[in-house]
Amino acid sequence: MQVQFGLFPVVVGSSVEMAKTILKTHDITFSGRPKTSAGKYTAYNYSDITWLPYGPYWRQARKMCLMELFSLKRLESYEYIRVEELGNLLQNIYTNRGKH
Repeated sequence: MQVQFGLFPVVVGSSVEMAKTILKTHDITFSGRPKTSAGKYTAYNYSDITWLPYGPYWRQARKMCLMELFSLKRLESYEYIRVEELGNLLQNIYTNRGKH
């Protein structure tokens, strides 16, 4: 099924199996994002991995992210930040309970 979200057509899979089929068969077609002002102003004119069109530059950027940013060693090195942020979130929830 195809629906229109504002200016952009959107394909909707009616089941998990259909979504898998669509994404497996037409993965390159659906790999990009529409060019909106969000990508232009927050991603250096569409040049980060989130907004890049699929191609050699995107594959290289993805490879670098997987090897450098999302490696197990790197993720473990930032564990203290996740623990601290979780503590802050829980403290904020506790402090603001019942205020709505």
